[in-house]
Formats: sequence, structure tokens, C-alpha cells
Amino acid sequence: MRYSAMPMRVPLFHSLAELMATMMRYYCHGEV
Repeated sequence: MRYSAMPMRVPLFHSLAELMATMMRYYCHGEV
């Protein structure tokens, strides 16, 4: 994870990471 190398992709990657984490959390809890 090189934020310095990809400063423009930081917000996008962060959002994607949060989205995937949320989906995995729901999937693991079986709330979906």
C-alpha cells in the first residue's frame, strides 16, 4: 500500500476498501 506513490488513488482505494469491508462484514454476520 504505497499512498505516496498513488496519491490520487488514495480516496478511491479507501472507499473501495471500506465497501469491501462492509460487504464482508454483512456476509460474515449473515445479515444480507
